[in-house]
Amino acid sequence: MPNYYLQYAIYLTILAAGCITGSIFYKGDKKILPVIIILGYTFISQSCSVLCAKYFRNNMPVEHIYMMVSTALWGWFFYTNNEDGKIRVIIKWLTLALVTFYVINTLFIQHINTFPDNSMKLATLFNLVGGSVLLIQMLDLPAKENVFKNPLFLVAVGLVWFNTISSLYFFLKTFLTQYKIYPSVIILIHLISNYVYYLILFMAMFFVKKD
Repeated sequence: MPNYYLQYAIYLTILAAGCITGSIFYKGDKKILPVIIILGYTFISQSCSVLCAKYFRNNMPVEHIYMMVSTALWGWFFYTNNEDGKIRVIIKWLTLALVTFYVINTLFIQHINTFPDNSMKLATLFNLVGGSVLLIQMLDLPAKENVFKNPLFLVAVGLVWFNTISSLYFFLKTFLTQYKIYPSVIILIHLISNYVYYLILFMAMFFVKKD
């Protein structure tokens, strides 16, 4: 199996395992439901992306659609789990504005057959800020609670971790290349970050089950 497909096989396995585990342990807690759906949707989307790349030599339409749907799902997650009513309103309208922009970007700015760079950068910032706000909120949990067994805390940590690395990847790629940190190294760092991120989400699914 070529290295590219091996990387994707590992990636898809982690996504599928996370979605299945979350579904098995899910007991009706709507706060974690968006993450389970995101894992399942990402598995489907990335599977389609691999197939489109192999048979049609272009998986960019899948990526455009993924940005729209995933941002809507993460917006739902942030909205559901934020305790501040004003912030919830901001999240609702910001999510709607972002998805609208992604549609406009696809139709008029970055064609559906090209990489959705604008949407990707905005989604990275959205998830980074949303994850950071949730992480700060989770720090107010009672001291006796083991936050590392709290699925929402783990998801917030994963979001901050991955989107921080993604921000560096997207915004510093040119700078790093200039200083001879070659694209292959940058891509490898981003790949490892991807694995760590979804492994954290996978681990979070084990704590979805309520005692």
